[in-house]
Amino acid sequence: MCFFVHKKKRLGISIRIMIPFGSFRIGRVYGISIEVNYTWFIIFGLVTAALAFAYFPTVYPGLSVGVSLIMGIVTSIIFFGSVLLHELMHSIVAIRNGMKVQKITLFIFGGVSQLSDEPQTPGVEFKMAIAGPATSLVLGVVFGFLAYGSAVIGLSPAFFGPFVWLGIINILLAAFNLVPCFPLDGGRVLRAALWAGFKDIKKATRVASRFGQGFAYFLIIAGLVFIFSGLLDGLWLILIGWFLNNAAQGSYQQLILRETLRGVDVAQVMKKDVDSMPAKTRLKDAVNNFFLKSNKGLYPVVRQKSNEVVGMVKINDVQSVPQDEWQDKEVSEVSKPFPGEKKIQPEQGVIDALTQMSQTKNENLLVVSGDNHLEGKINRLDIMRLIKIKSRLKK
Repeated sequence: MCFFVHKKKRLGISIRIMIPFGSFRIGRVYGISIEVNYTWFIIFGLVTAALAFAYFPTVYPGLSVGVSLIMGIVTSIIFFGSVLLHELMHSIVAIRNGMKVQKITLFIFGGVSQLSDEPQTPGVEFKMAIAGPATSLVLGVVFGFLAYGSAVIGLSPAFFGPFVWLGIINILLAAFNLVPCFPLDGGRVLRAALWAGFKDIKKATRVASRFGQGFAYFLIIAGLVFIFSGLLDGLWLILIGWFLNNAAQGSYQQLILRETLRGVDVAQVMKKDVDSMPAKTRLKDAVNNFFLKSNKGLYPVVRQKSNEVVGMVKINDVQSVPQDEWQDKEVSEVSKPFPGEKKIQPEQGVIDALTQMSQTKNENLLVVSGDNHLEGKINRLDIMRLIKIKSRLKK
């Protein structure tokens, strides 16, 4: 399965496709960070084992165990490369239509492209959605021709066998993703059509999400029937159905949230009173007048006249200096650069701030203008309060 989503975290409501555990980056393609979630190794191992010890030995019984294992590993790698290419095509179309793609993550249920915003028109939505299945379909045909051609010229099943499976699985992947189950690609195509008809993305998303939930419940029921019939494969259907149901609900809630915060920038929500520390503060005064008098473990360090942020200081930075030097050294001498992930500009949207907080697990951000001038701070609770107020006003 492949998705493209707008990811947010820790909002008190479920508004995202849940990807458990952590991920690690393996590179960048087309400016997009490519990550692998640790759950991916589970499905990679299962696919490899199924191919090496069940599929290939059954279809091509003359192969040795070693050859089947190599075929299984190579085929799995190419297959997940196909899934990645499927996601890349979604992302490339998005980029060419003015959207930002932050990353692509491979995980146990397929791939996820993380976008910065919703498509602006039904046409863009359709092109983005159809790009993935079209890619899988083309790959399926290409692998099919390779399988046929290599078999015709008499090559070993060890060579053409993987192409046969890859051709079939990519065509099935394209077909499954075209099921009108939001937020699968087919669900996105359905939403694009509904959006064009209703002229209302909210209504289109609500209807498409209900189709997605209906299909998810169908998978769960089918899975239960399989299990009661003695087929443990039904467990996968239940897991996929549960996952799709959460994704469908979360995608709709996410759109509502984005619409609620649309047009609101950081400057409108931030608080201007920020506890900061002058750059020329002696370390002794930093301890006595700041750290000991508050429960804060970190202060932005600013130039007093210009209010320019020059870095940040933690109590650990002060403790690293011998106490007999605290009277002579200034905070600016031990401060560290203020990381970009903890800063945001006042003209940026509140939704950008929320995204940044989610990705970096920060509860608040320092608001700094383009010339590094300290403007204020914004925290998650203020944003949540704004969401509640705006939601009530719309009722």
